Amino acid sequence: MKIRCLIIALSFLIISACGNPYKPGNIALSKDNSSKTAQNAATIPKSKTPSGFEGTYERVPMGDETGACPMTVIIDRDGSGYNYRLTLNTQRYNGKATLSKEGDETLITLEDIRWSEYEGDISRDDSDNAQNNADTLEVPVGVGALVTDSGLVIQNTGNSMNYYVKFAGCDCKYINLVKRKKR
Repeated sequence: MKIRCLIIALSFLIISACGNPYKPGNIALSKDNSSKTAQNAATIPKSKTPSGFEGTYERVPMGDETGACPMTVIIDRDGSGYNYRLTLNTQRYNGKATLSKEGDETLITLEDIRWSEYEGDISRDDSDNAQNNADTLEVPVGVGALVTDSGLVIQNTGNSMNYYVKFAGCDCKYINLVKRKKR
């Protein structure tokens, strides 16, 4: 269920990026690592490998976005793998961070973060069953992000057909976290 939601969220992220002035790089379109950019379309940066992945990531607005979302994520590594510490407003989360590959993309899951709201895929619900289904759905746990050359991108909210909010204290659809340079 988590992987399916993550794949849907990332697919939507890639498709909806068209027309966004944020153009940090290219997404790999073929297995031979050649990159192509659709004409007049914003693209998501190519996924990076985990080397040098540890560090501090801070939210930077995408394009003309103005929503409030003071988020910081610190990722470090110990003998058992990656760990994270996430701060958003006064909320603090910490736990295990798991890396995975989906084709050419590297994804990270910040485990043990319960989503704020989740109504699931409502495209097949009729009006009589919609409320019952929302009441019986289990709220997902774990927040996925796309690893890019410049940082991480989290899709924070869904849409009217698949409504969810991962972080209620963050008033933006996508959370763009850029890795802070070492001083």
